[in-house]
Amino acid sequence: MKVNEDKLVDNFIEKVMKGVELETPSKDFTSNVMNLVYEVKKSDVTTYKPLVSKLGWSIIFGSVFVLVLALVFNNNPQHQNISELSLIRSVMDVIK
Repeated sequence: MKVNEDKLVDNFIEKVMKGVELETPSKDFTSNVMNLVYEVKKSDVTTYKPLVSKLGWSIIFGSVFVLVLALVFNNNPQHQNISELSLIRSVMDVIK
């Protein structure tokens, strides 16, 4: 019974499809679609905005670099605490 119904459906679909011509898009279909895509404005929701700006990263890396240099070039063995470094004090005075 099921096989007979499937054959009837297949025959019906074949008859319907024979009467339908294949549609072809116009010559400039692709360019028209691409123009519409380019015209769509990006929403503000999807715009990437970094949490830390390039200037912020530069300040962070510069500060770390200065601290590492201060530790490397500190020749005074009696200074064992970072807060006692004169360079650190001067940097902290400039920041204040």
